[in-house]
Amino acid sequence: MADEDIEMKDETNNFVPKPEKAKLPFVEKYRPLTLEQIISQDDIIQTLKKFLDKNSLTHLLFYGTAGTGKTTCAKAIANFLYGPHKTGNILELNASDERGIDIVKEQIKSFCQTLNSFSNFSINNNEKNSNFFKLVVLDEADMMTTDAQSALRRIMEKYTNNVRFILICNQIHKIHPAVQSRCMRFRFRPIQNEKCLNRLKEICKEEKIKYDNELTLKTVIQLGNRDMRKMLNLLEATLMSSQRDNYITINDVYTTAGLPSLQEFNQLLTTINDKKENIGNIYNEVNNERLTKGYAIQDLINMLHDKIRNDDSNGLNDEQIRDCYMKLADMDYILRKGGDEEVVLQTFICLVREFNLN
Repeated sequence: MADEDIEMKDETNNFVPKPEKAKLPFVEKYRPLTLEQIISQDDIIQTLKKFLDKNSLTHLLFYGTAGTGKTTCAKAIANFLYGPHKTGNILELNASDERGIDIVKEQIKSFCQTLNSFSNFSINNNEKNSNFFKLVVLDEADMMTTDAQSALRRIMEKYTNNVRFILICNQIHKIHPAVQSRCMRFRFRPIQNEKCLNRLKEICKEEKIKYDNELTLKTVIQLGNRDMRKMLNLLEATLMSSQRDNYITINDVYTTAGLPSLQEFNQLLTTINDKKENIGNIYNEVNNERLTKGYAIQDLINMLHDKIRNDDSNGLNDEQIRDCYMKLADMDYILRKGGDEEVVLQTFICLVREFNLN
C-alpha cells in the first residue's frame, strides 16, 4: 500500500490510479480502489460504509474462500481513511511470511505504540477528531502461530484507542476464539457467476479483447472457480498465449489452463469406451496421451465430474450419478493423500467404461 498507488481524485471524489498502472497485470490493474467499486459482497460493503461514515470502525475479521475480495476490501478501507497519506498510518503484513510471536511483539507492538500522523485531524471531513486511528492489516492471519495469536489479542485490547486491526484469512477455525471475539466477523462469499461474467466483459472491452461467445468467458469463470484472482490471471495468460491478436477461444482457455479441450476430452472418453480393445491397451494409450500432453489426472477427474453434472443426455439415473460422484470423490481423496496416479487412472478408466460415459 505505497503512497504512489494513488495520485489524484476523479469527479466523484474517488482516487484513480496513475497511468503507470497500464503496465501492471490484470489482477492489480483492475483491483477496485474504493468500496463502491467492489462488484460483490453488497451487504458487507454497506455495513462497512456506515462504520466509516460514522468514524467508528471496530476490529474486523474477513474470512472466506480465495479471490472473493477480502484483501481488496481492506485496501479500499485504507484508501478511504488515509487517501495518499498512508505512510506511517498503516502497517500491512502477510502473516504467512511473518507469522511468529517476534513479529507481534516487535513490529506490530512498536507500530501500535506510536500515535497516528493525523491523530487530531480527520482527512475526509476536515474536522477535529481525537480518536482518529492507525490501521494494521494482517493478511493470511490463519497462518499465525498460536503464541503469536495469543500475544496479538492482548495488543488488540491494549491499543484499541489508537489502532484498528483488519485480519484476513481463508480458514476461520484456525483463528483463536479469543481473537475472533475481539473482531466483527464478515464472511466473503464466492462471487456470483453473473457478476463475474459482467466484470470479465468490462475488462475485455477495456483491453479490446475479442472472444467467440459468452461460453469462452464462462469457461474462464468455471476453471477459475469464481476466484477473481485466478480468473484474471487465466484471462491474461490466455490472451498472451493466443495465436491471434486480442482474440481468444474456448480451446485457448483450456490449453492455457493445461487442460485438454472439450473435443480432446470427449475423444479420450471415446477411446476408453472402445469395447473391442483390451483394457490394458487402452490404459497404455491413455497414459501415454496424458504424459505426452501433460494432463493431470486431477483435471481429468474434475472435467468428468462437470460433464456428468451438466450433461443431461448421459442416460444415467440418479443412483448411477450418485455412484459416479462417490467414486470420483474417492479418487480425488486418494490423489490428495499422495496416492499412485497410475492406479487412480486405472480406476478412472474402469469408471468410464462401467457407466459408458462419453
